[in-house]
Amino acid sequence: MTYELKYMTATKVYNYLGISKALFYRVLKNDPTFPKGLEITKGKKVYDKNSIDEWLLSKNSQTNLS
Repeated sequence: MTYELKYMTATKVYNYLGISKALFYRVLKNDPTFPKGLEITKGKKVYDKNSIDEWLLSKNSQTNLS
């Protein structure tokens, strides 16, 4: 797999995932496997798209194993 560095704001992440803002922040708070954001300035975080995709794949794998 080739990696391209691409960072997304929280808004772009929850839109990309197709979830609400409230659910996104609930996932951040309650799911320790969710990728941690990189704080680029005080109060501004970005998230690595590759890490988000890997997290989604791991969730899909867990669902298929259940």
